[in-house]
Amino acid sequence: MTVASFKGGVEKTTTALHLAAYLQSKAPALLVDGDLNRSALDWAARGSLPFKVVDMTDDNPVKTHTKN
Repeated sequence: MTVASFKGGVEKTTTALHLAAYLQSKAPALLVDGDLNRSALDWAARGSLPFKVVDMTDDNPVKTHTKN
């Protein structure tokens, strides 16, 4: 599932976070943050998300943050 828009500020990250949280309640979920701002990854770094968030936009292959 992809949440995308060319326009900024239309709640793409919020929508993706809520979808991942809902899907996590059904089965293990993974959120891939492809936004250059890495907003979802910032939320995950706070330790408040019950699912994994990965970032594949920089030179590092994968950065993973998860609550567990």
